[in-house]
Amino acid sequence: MELQYKGFIARIFFSPDVGTFCGEVLNSIDLISFQVENLQEAIQVMQQAIDNYLEYLTSGTCKALPET
Repeated sequence: MELQYKGFIARIFFSPDVGTFCGEVLNSIDLISFQVENLQEAIQVMQQAIDNYLEYLTSGTCKALPET
């Protein structure tokens, strides 16, 4: 299942090995991933993870890597 939120696309899938839903944001240069117990929680946690990421990017604590 793929979901969109604030311009980001996340893929959520069920992992039978651990019995949880796992997800990752596909179109970010940084790794944004999450693992939850149910699908409804996955949607909420995905949105919160993206909100936290956007807050981090705009907080002034995110520093660009030096050019090589």
